[in-house]
Amino acid sequence: MPTTERITQNNQAENQKAREYLKKYPNAVTGNVNFYQDDDKEMKNLKDALPLRNFSCVFAIPGKDEKLAKLIRNYNSKPWTSSLINDVNRIFDRINQLNGITFYWI
Repeated sequence: MPTTERITQNNQAENQKAREYLKKYPNAVTGNVNFYQDDDKEMKNLKDALPLRNFSCVFAIPGKDEKLAKLIRNYNSKPWTSSLINDVNRIFDRINQLNGITFYWI
C-alpha cells in the first residue's frame, strides 16, 4: 500500500506532466476511458481540470477527437467480456496516435 507521502508525490508529478502538456497543447482536453459517473462521459478542457485529483482522468490529448470519443462510448456501451481488451487497446492506440499522454495514479 503506498504511503500518503508517495500518493502526494505521484499527484504532484502527474499534475506537473499535465501542466507541461498544456504548454505544448493549449487546447488540450482530458478524459476517462471508464464511465463511473455521468460527468466522465465528456472530455474536459485540461486547463479547467487543473489541478487534477487522483483518478480524475486517464489521458490528455491535444484537442477534442470524435474518433476517440466514439471508441470510448462504444467500449462503455458493452457488457464486460474478455474481448473488451481489444477495445481498450484501440482506445490507447488512438491516444498515442494523437500524441496524447496517460496519467498513472496510485
